[in-house]
Amino acid sequence: MSPNPYPLFSVSQSDKPEQIKLKTKLLIQLYVKNSSPFVASAVVEHIAALLAYPKYISDIEERCQLRKMEKHWCCLSWIDSQPHLIDI
Repeated sequence: MSPNPYPLFSVSQSDKPEQIKLKTKLLIQLYVKNSSPFVASAVVEHIAALLAYPKYISDIEERCQLRKMEKHWCCLSWIDSQPHLIDI
């Protein structure tokens, strides 16, 4: 069994940018309800796919915002994967 409980949210080569954006929004909503390192990693993967899509985003400001968002979700993924040493 795959360690990822959400295999349906993986990015495929046939996904169009609009589909990837929609999946990203759904993943963010899922993360709000259930913070999981798998969901946060999936968000990172989807943002990276959007950035890698040829000629989709030409505005440099939008690309910079997506890069910042990708790093933010990468940090969330890392934080969620750390064992909680102190429970408050």
